[in-house]
Amino acid sequence: MNRRFALAALSLLLACGGAGCSLFHGKKASAAAAVPTRILKLDSTVLNLADASPAYLRIGVSLGVTSADQTQDAKVETVARDTIVSLASAQTAATLLTPAGKAGLKQAVLAALRKRLPATGVQKVYFDEFLVQH
Repeated sequence: MNRRFALAALSLLLACGGAGCSLFHGKKASAAAAVPTRILKLDSTVLNLADASPAYLRIGVSLGVTSADQTQDAKVETVARDTIVSLASAQTAATLLTPAGKAGLKQAVLAALRKRLPATGVQKVYFDEFLVQH
């Protein structure tokens, strides 16, 4: 019984090790190179949503970036906040209250920031605060 367990455990270990090895030698290894090296925390913002009746979003965002150049942080923060306000204010409360709505906003912000701030190397968008009032 112990021998069968040891053989099964060894087989599983070898299979997982082989899968991990292929990640480092295959196409997935390039994704590991794009790991954020620092977090840039933005001030939280309260904004109006696109609902017919008044609705508001309080959002706090941090960015995972690869750029070590902190001299451009003020510019990055301004452009990032502008991007977030533009994209989030076009949403409705009903949309943002769903997991898919939050994920969609996060992906839209990430894509827009990668386009607007390519030298910054934005790799991740983190929502620190996310409060919808309607």
